[in-house]
Amino acid sequence: MDSLVEGLNYAIDDVVVDPEHVAEFSAILGAPTDIVPPSYFNVVLMGVVREFVMSGAVPHHGVVHTAEAATYKRALRLGEVVSTTLEVTSVRRRAGAVQVTTTTTVSAPDEPQIAVVTTTIAFEEEGTATDE
Repeated sequence: MDSLVEGLNYAIDDVVVDPEHVAEFSAILGAPTDIVPPSYFNVVLMGVVREFVMSGAVPHHGVVHTAEAATYKRALRLGEVVSTTLEVTSVRRRAGAVQVTTTTTVSAPDEPQIAVVTTTIAFEEEGTATDE
């Protein structure tokens, strides 16, 4: 995990808020299918989160999601094209544990921050596990 440092950044451009996918997602929730439900932000963010996880910066197992806070300026719009960025804003190592805070942002061409999600995860640092 030596590559895990503050300022580490991931980005995905041209994420389409696909009306058909939103309708399927909304139907499962029992929500109206002609608007984008607030929880759909999680679907949009998953691509950049997946990129972060698959980069090897954090382990694939043993990660605990400890906190999350989200601020939404407005709802996503059907057919809208947005960009997502994930930045590692804090890395703390202590007693064999690592705590990582990330800030993930959804933006549109004319709006730099439609949503901002701050997430904290924790995991055991590699090589500190003890077998009993």
